[in-house]
Amino acid sequence: MLNVTVVTPTGTGNLVGYATGTPSFNSVLNYQSGQIALANGAILPACVPGCVNQITIGTNGAGTDVVIDIAGDFR
Repeated sequence: MLNVTVVTPTGTGNLVGYATGTPSFNSVLNYQSGQIALANGAILPACVPGCVNQITIGTNGAGTDVVIDIAGDFR
């Protein structure tokens, strides 16, 4: 379980998140320019069999700084 925050985006875009090696185009957070900070919670699979518990966060659209807090996990 993650809390994902975008900080001072340069334009409109969205963040995608997924277990590394399993690309997804599901938006975790949509943002636009003029927003100082915008946060959203997300539940992402952090691993596929044989991985080392990695996630990938990417942007579609304008660039932004990203802050990620790991809030917990499910077993």
